[in-house]
Amino acid sequence: MSDYIQKKDVRTLGQKIRRLINNEIWLIGEYGRSSGKIVGFFKLLKFRLHTVLIHEPTMLYYSIRNYTISNTVRDQNFWLMWELRKPLTLTYAFRSTDNYCPSCKKLNAKEERDQYAPETLYHAEFTKYYERPIWSFNFKYYYTACTCEYLLFEPLETWYNTGGLEGSGSFTRPDAQWDINEELEWDSNPMKRHKKQLLPDDWRKNE
Repeated sequence: MSDYIQKKDVRTLGQKIRRLINNEIWLIGEYGRSSGKIVGFFKLLKFRLHTVLIHEPTMLYYSIRNYTISNTVRDQNFWLMWELRKPLTLTYAFRSTDNYCPSCKKLNAKEERDQYAPETLYHAEFTKYYERPIWSFNFKYYYTACTCEYLLFEPLETWYNTGGLEGSGSFTRPDAQWDINEELEWDSNPMKRHKKQLLPDDWRKNE
C-alpha cells in the first residue's frame, strides 16, 4: 500500500512539474513557442536568475539606501529629515508661498494662455533646503525647489475636461517644477535673476 502511495505521489509530482514547465516557459510573451522549447526554457531561466540575483537585491539596496525619517511642523511650514544614505547629516526644509513664478511669466510673454496680471504672478511655492551635521548647528544652504501648482495639475485637469483626448493623467508639464540656487548671482529683474539662479536638470549627478 505504501509503495503504491509513493508511486502515486511521484507520478503526481511529475505531472505538476511537467505542467509547470509547459505553462511557465510560455508565460512571458517574447519567449513564445516559436523560440523552441529548449531556447524558451533557458531564456526563462535567465530571466528568473536575473530577477533573483540582480533585480531583487538591487531593489532591496535602494529601499535601504533611500530610507528616510521625517518630522513635520505644519503650523510653521517646516520639516526635518534624516536619510540613511547621509547618516551624519540632518536636512531642514522651509516652505514659503506667494513667490514669483517665471514659468507663467514666460507663458504670458508667448501669449500661450490668458494674461496674468503682474501681481498674480506671485503664486509659486518655494521649498528651501538646508543641511547641518548632527554635531553642529551651523546650517548650510543646499538649494531651493520651486513648484507652480497651476501648471503642475494643468495636464491632469485638461485630461479630465477633454475625456482623455488631451493632456495627461500621468505626466505634468516640465516647466511646473524647477530648482534654483538663491545664493547665485542676484538681479533686480526677477526673470533675469531666475535665469542666473536656475540649476540644470541633472545638477544632482554632478555633485
